[in-house]
Amino acid sequence: MAYFGLPVVYLTLNPSATHSPIFQVMSGNAAVDLTKRYPDIPSSVERAISVASDPAACADFFDFSIETCFEQLFGWDHESKKSKKDGGILGHLCAFYGTAEYTKCGQLHGHFLIWLDGSINPSDVHKRMKKDSEWRDCFFCIL
Repeated sequence: MAYFGLPVVYLTLNPSATHSPIFQVMSGNAAVDLTKRYPDIPSSVERAISVASDPAACADFFDFSIETCFEQLFGWDHESKKSKKDGGILGHLCAFYGTAEYTKCGQLHGHFLIWLDGSINPSDVHKRMKKDSEWRDCFFCIL
């Protein structure tokens, strides 16, 4: 925060391995066909057993889900460690920071702080709102 200022977005991502056909494939279930729009997946009991018996696959699924989300939705290039040329759904990311923890159900989820390139620091937004009523009205206008 000392380098980038206050983050613009706070986000929690909670990918569920239990309900994911992708996790089923990652954990070795060759019967799940990911080419189908709605693949057939095992019963909830079988899925729960699969998740409980392969924590390494759960961690891999979490990593895959987070990396894919940042790459495909937010336009982050993990190789170059910067925003892609066209950015993502929020524009261009300047930086992000995340931590992972376990839910009460024992599955991983992550909390992320995101800084957007060219965004106004939230403390500067507050200062400007106090000083410039026209800018404040424009900030809250609905198009």
